[in-house]
Amino acid sequence: MSECPPQLPNAETALAWLPPDIAAQLQASSYLYVAVLGAWIWDFLMSSWQEFTMLTKYRFSFPQVAYIIAR
Repeated sequence: MSECPPQLPNAETALAWLPPDIAAQLQASSYLYVAVLGAWIWDFLMSSWQEFTMLTKYRFSFPQVAYIIAR
């Protein structure tokens, strides 16, 4: 009598081939990256009009250049 092969994980599931603890850490870090990127995009969209006005209305100064580089 032959043994049944071990049950393979669903190959279409992204994290099925990783150990559960590593898969959970990878999934949590992915959620964190998406949340940070979403917050950055939101901040950029909310402040882009004010920054455009600041850059076109006033002369360039050292603080403005430092602000632009920091953004």
